[in-house]
Formats: sequence, C-alpha cells, structure tokens
Amino acid sequence: MSAPAASNVAHDVIDTWRSDKPVVGLMGEFSAGKSTLLNFMLQAEAAPTKVTATPMPPTWFTFSDDAYTVGLTADGVEEPVDLSRDDIDFRASYLMIRKGMPSDVLKTCDIIDPPGISDPELRKDALRFLARYIDFVVWCTGASQAWRQTENAAYRKFAQTTKANSILVITRFDKLRSQKDRDKVLKRVRTEAGAFFLDVVALKTTKAAAVSLENRNDDETGDWVTTGGYGFEKAFAKALSETKPKRVKNEKKAAAPKPQSKKKKPAQKTPVNTGSSVDFAEAIEKLKTIPANCLDCSEIDHLIASIDCESLPKRTDNQSLRAIIRTDVNGLEFDRLLSQIEREVSAFEHGNSFRLDS
Repeated sequence: MSAPAASNVAHDVIDTWRSDKPVVGLMGEFSAGKSTLLNFMLQAEAAPTKVTATPMPPTWFTFSDDAYTVGLTADGVEEPVDLSRDDIDFRASYLMIRKGMPSDVLKTCDIIDPPGISDPELRKDALRFLARYIDFVVWCTGASQAWRQTENAAYRKFAQTTKANSILVITRFDKLRSQKDRDKVLKRVRTEAGAFFLDVVALKTTKAAAVSLENRNDDETGDWVTTGGYGFEKAFAKALSETKPKRVKNEKKAAAPKPQSKKKKPAQKTPVNTGSSVDFAEAIEKLKTIPANCLDCSEIDHLIASIDCESLPKRTDNQSLRAIIRTDVNGLEFDRLLSQIEREVSAFEHGNSFRLDS
C-alpha cells in the first residue's frame, strides 16, 4: 500500500531539510543494482540488497555524526522509527524516511533513494513529487538489459531540469561474459543515452567496493580503474562541482537587494480565453471543467500566467507556478494531466471527451 498524498505542511518540512549541498536522486528500475551502488557510495550497509521491491518509501540520507532515523507522515509529523521492525508498513505509514549518518559522501551532498520506478506499489506521481527536491540523478541500469525503453521514457519525463549533470551507471558490468559484449553494450548505451547525461559509466559495483581506500588511484592497470570505480568517482565529483542546489539559488534571489532605480514591471503572458487576472481557486475550477481533448500546453500556460499572485497559497515561490497545482489541491490530478499531454495528447484527436475531475 502506498503512502497518502503529501500535505502542504509535509512539503514545508521537507523544504527545511534542504541545505547548501546538492541533493542527488539515486534512481532506476528495481533490481538494477541500486542498493548495491548506494552502499558503495556511502561505504556502509545502508540498504538491503538482493531484493526485488523494497516496501520502503523514499529515503533521504544526510550527514550526521550521530546516526538517527525519522519518518515523515503525510500530514507533516516527524517521528523516530525503527526500520528493523517487521510489524509496520512503512510505505503506508510514511511519506518519506530521513536517515542521518556519518559518511564522507554525505558531507558533500544529500542522497534520495526512492523505490525502483517499475515497482508496482510506487505512487504514479512519486517522480514529480521528488523532482522538486533533486538537483541531479545517478541512474542505475543493469548491464544484462541496459537502458530499456521503459527506463528511457521514465528518465526523459522526469529529468528535464536535472539531466545536464546526471550520470548513467551501467551496474553489474562484470556479469557480461566477454570483453566484446562489454564493449558492445557500452557503445550502444552511450549512443542511445549519452546525450541525456553528463557521463555514462560502466561499473563492476561489488568489485569496486572491495578496492581498499589506499588503492583507489588513477593507475590504469589497477583495480580502481578497471572496475570502473575511478570513472564513477571522477564523474560524480564533476557533477557535484557543476551543480547549484535549487534552494541556494532561490535564497540568493530572495536575498538580493532590490534596485533603487526606476522599477520596471515584469513582462507577462497574455492570457487566452481566460479574461484578465483570475483567482487561483477560480483557475483550478476552470481546469476541472475543461475536457482534456480541448486542452493543450499553451492554453495551460496562459491560464497559469493569468493567475493573480496574491491569491496563491503561501508556500508558493516564484520559481514555478506549475509546482503549486498538485494532486492534493482541490482533488485535481494536474500532474496526471501534464503527463497525459506530454505523452498521449494524440490519443484524444478523435474527440473522445475526458474530464479532469473524472
């Protein structure tokens, strides 16, 4: 059973978790070696391996000298949890788990580890929910079926704002039988997916994790290089150095002094068929009554642009008006609509009516 939708209070709590460090999303389909890679990055057994689908909600890892684990409920309550208990349905009880632990990598970034994208119990809007907090992605794809079409579709939908610094990791690379097979897979994946990532890295995850710290160097014949550990370490360091955390960027904008010179009004889009300025609630109701086959992205953009900013919920920033129209607002499944329009608008060209509140 999946967790209920997040309340505004829960979003506010998660916002306080952000710091001046980038937040990395460790993603991929389940059984793609994601947990093994997480343990490799943290240098600790933080996640169980050799399982197909974890019953856990997304887990947010952050640095702490003293280890702790708390669960965040959908209504915004944080409470200590014991993950070793087997009498609790953690996914149904908590929106997210937050784990503090001592780890060198967590001194430079936070890591969010959600369930695999093909997990049947994963909320359909989970990726959009997490996208608000993730700065870039480390995407795991298993070498035996590397970069499947389902992965391609899920990643390209999710990572519109994160792909510039994201990394694609081909895990379990040592499971391929020959060097010829390894070269073939790496070439194909780089051809098909290279444009969407900062780097594509082939990693023999378990063998790389076994390399001692003193032997982790750039010796071309050494285990650190041949297992892919060096390539991953280098790509990850570059991604971190080129990433500006979303919250830091927003805080700098908010802290910047306003110019004392003559103020210019910001340019605004001209609404189409929506009148002039409209109330937020009025805009929501309008979206709920328009058949989806009559709607296109430009019409949505015009309607959003016409919303009176004074009527927006208090938690809204100026980064994106789309972010405030969520599945927990007046029952409108706006995220589902956006996904539909992006991928399936052609399905409505025969005039089949579909109401947003259906």
